[in-house]
Amino acid sequence: MVYGGYELLCHDVACELATRGHDVHVLTSEHEGATPPGPPVHRRLVVATPFPVPGAKFELPDYRLRTMHRIACQNHLVMQDFLAQHETDVVFAWNLMRTGLGPIFAAVRARKPVCWTLNDSHPLFFHPRARNVRDHARNLTARAFYPMTRVAPVLDAVRLVSISHALCQQLGDGGFPIDRCKVIHQGISLERFEYEPCTRSAEPLRLLYAGRLTEEKGVHTLLESLIHLSGRGLDDWTLTVAGAGQAAYEQRLREIVARGDACARVTFIGQQPRVKMPRLYHAHHVLVFPSVYAEPFGLSHLEAMACGCAVVSTLTGGSAELVRDGVNALAFRADDALDLARCLQVLLEGEEMRRALAGEARQFVEREHDFRRYVTDLEAFLEEATCS
Repeated sequence: MVYGGYELLCHDVACELATRGHDVHVLTSEHEGATPPGPPVHRRLVVATPFPVPGAKFELPDYRLRTMHRIACQNHLVMQDFLAQHETDVVFAWNLMRTGLGPIFAAVRARKPVCWTLNDSHPLFFHPRARNVRDHARNLTARAFYPMTRVAPVLDAVRLVSISHALCQQLGDGGFPIDRCKVIHQGISLERFEYEPCTRSAEPLRLLYAGRLTEEKGVHTLLESLIHLSGRGLDDWTLTVAGAGQAAYEQRLREIVARGDACARVTFIGQQPRVKMPRLYHAHHVLVFPSVYAEPFGLSHLEAMACGCAVVSTLTGGSAELVRDGVNALAFRADDALDLARCLQVLLEGEEMRRALAGEARQFVEREHDFRRYVTDLEAFLEEATCS
């Protein structure tokens, strides 16, 4: 099951490391799903809360101390057994939100080098800041009775890497120690996402939203901005909404479209397979990224930029490390439909500006976010851990 860039990135990194001659094994959850081609995948870890089916409401894991400690203990034994059966030079941990810290504890106790990539804010659960008496009591209870729900006992033995400075800042603000955390920005395959900008002459400006349909993604802001433009007679546009999410939120989006009399220009096509994404970018002039929460990074920014699709985005979280307003993209204030409408009007009326943004964006990705460069940096990071 793939929910977003996190899982896609993990798969791609594992495959690239294997291509470079490393013996890579992936130890992951028992969650039912197709196993993609690539390195051997061992589905033995248990999760605290099952993953929802596509389209269902995304629920946070059961974070009760008893539950997370039980899961951590089970996965500690799984990792112990795995390390006993496989010669291992380094353990590279990814998202532990549902599997707990058991694998890290087992690897550290086995004296294996451990690296942990921080791609979202979930590590804050394992190192919470105590803000009141209740928090202090919970932390004391965790240390005394549920020790594998807190990362502090093994943190000094773990090397940390983050995908953005913004995420490091967010984790640090939440109390997670990030003084030793290295930042390595993600990259994408320039071969998979080829530069084929969509030309425009007398046709409408084709806009694209690609991502989850949830409140924090801000798709409602996009729709409201377009209805505002139409109300001013600027209706030479179409919008494709590619994604799935919460049924109630999607219904709200459809109601906004109907209320604005924009049904003929807005198309919902559902979640698209990854293999179709380059073609989708190539078929559109602009990707709009209206997220209202602090995104750890912006993989879809890079994909669209590489393909020649101009980007209009908020500057929340890691997105600000990619967007150079007026140079490689246009930026607007989060949750501000009028500011977004301003940006879209610029592109509706300025084809030369759109082409210039798209060209500079492709060069930006080539310079700073090539996938092979990203894996080379990760490879060096992992090799350093084996030598320490």
